[in-house]
Amino acid sequence: MYKKRTLCTFSTLLLSTVLLLPTQVDAASLSKRLSGSNRYETGSKIVQEGWTSSDYAVVASGEGFADALCAAPLAKKYNAPILLTGKETLDSNTKGELIRLNVKNVFIVGGTGVLSDNIKDELESMNITTTRVYGQNRFETSLQVAKSLGATSGVVVTNGFGFADALSIAPVAAQNGMPILLTDKDDLSSAVKEFLGNSSYSESYIVGGSGVVSDKIASQLKNNIRLGGSSRYGTNSAVLNHFADKFSYDKVYVASGENYPDALSGSVLAASSNSPLILVGSTIDSSVMSSIKAQHDKYNNIIALGGTAVVTDTLANYVVSGVAAVENNNEETTETVNQQFPVTIDQLPIDITIRNPDSIGNVYMNATYKNNSGKNIVGFTATVLLKDSNEKTYLTSDDTVLPGETSPNFDGFGPKTLNKDDIEILEYEITIANADGSETYISYDCKLKSYDIDTYETTDTISTLPLTIEQLPIDVIIKNPDSIGNVYMNATYKNNSEKNIIGFTATVLLKDTNEKTYLSNYDTVLPGETSSNFDTFGPKTLNKDDIQFLKYEIIIANADGSETYLTYDCKLKTYKQ
Repeated sequence: MYKKRTLCTFSTLLLSTVLLLPTQVDAASLSKRLSGSNRYETGSKIVQEGWTSSDYAVVASGEGFADALCAAPLAKKYNAPILLTGKETLDSNTKGELIRLNVKNVFIVGGTGVLSDNIKDELESMNITTTRVYGQNRFETSLQVAKSLGATSGVVVTNGFGFADALSIAPVAAQNGMPILLTDKDDLSSAVKEFLGNSSYSESYIVGGSGVVSDKIASQLKNNIRLGGSSRYGTNSAVLNHFADKFSYDKVYVASGENYPDALSGSVLAASSNSPLILVGSTIDSSVMSSIKAQHDKYNNIIALGGTAVVTDTLANYVVSGVAAVENNNEETTETVNQQFPVTIDQLPIDITIRNPDSIGNVYMNATYKNNSGKNIVGFTATVLLKDSNEKTYLTSDDTVLPGETSPNFDGFGPKTLNKDDIEILEYEITIANADGSETYISYDCKLKSYDIDTYETTDTISTLPLTIEQLPIDVIIKNPDSIGNVYMNATYKNNSEKNIIGFTATVLLKDTNEKTYLSNYDTVLPGETSSNFDTFGPKTLNKDDIQFLKYEIIIANADGSETYLTYDCKLKTYKQ
């Protein structure tokens, strides 16, 4: 994606045409890219990489993530691939793989609302025995998959209204035979509570912060460990860090964190070699990059899942190198650089609150920062040392914060002493969105009191937009609180464009709590159609003025079978493709 990178480092060292790095032999290489023209062909390529034959396969929806998220452990139990298809007709790529593998048994994950009986009938016409695993909703489906796994020593609990956290843990859960139980934010369903009460599990993992899986849920789980960050990438980093000594790094998989199909298809492949799964967006999040650097000397084969539109060669090569870039074409000493810092860390004061321990003793910090600079900030990470345990944690925000604004809340683990003196901020990493479309990356070393500045210039300008966000008007209704006080929003959107929309996500700030939530729909919506209902948490004030749209992410299905990913930043009023 990025074609040119200019680097300036403010120190007293002389820079030549190549930035000098510590001498080491880097064994990592981009060994292959598993991709096709769409999610189904990509899934087929992934299966071809890992399986020459299989008695079993798992078939899940390629149009909606809700039921598909929990499929990886079931697939791993039977050493089976995950294959995706549409609702009404078995995809030709998936059908081809079932024939090639000589599959005899298929688990259909999800009810007829996501995979119709037409799929079942077509499979059975191929002399394949089918078993449908489903419930009345996504939560019940995850429970039925869990029951299909049999006895287990551990469980995973994550929020069912988003896909990224579940994808981060999916290879680990699959490798260890742990079910992925989906929940809403506030409480487990009575059926899940009953299942856990009758289970002999001894450990549990909560994937996501307390803003998506509450402390109340944590208190109901045995020996739980929370793996969370302030964004999907912070959570991915937490998973990579926690299981770092359990992974094999001969193969390292890289997939998009902006959509679910490639990572879901690849999760069982990663589990088969006990490999980590790294999630990336349009850039690599700084916390994920820190996780990469920590284990990079063990990396061997880097495998990208999906085409260059979702995992660019630039990002894949960053994983290979373990650094953001190495070239510097400015033949000058840093002593002659007179560039003014676009932002200083003093202009972005951070406010940290240490919360009281939850019911099982976990301590978290909440943070916000104020943008007192004249720049648009689109990324902010503080690397924090918890001195009581000598462990690092990361406070990360990937929201756009305009001059004068305060960021939404973001969080990380805190010191068990509850003492602010046991917090030491080691480094800040700031990303600035420039008016010309480029981005400037600033890092500040708190001990050395020195800045590094990198500027990324992109040629990815969009000459002709495939659609505008105004062509996809969203209608949001805030519902009255339910019996236990939860407030939800229902939404639909109208497709007034000429494109076929297969993915729509709105990132929403609930201003009454300064927390983010997500309205996501992965149904196919043709031109002129209105989407089905989709929902998420709403403001407890029941006031629409307490809703602010921050970002839209749209996926377009093109006539040639490819997909276009379009992001719109509501504050900057800019599109990225």
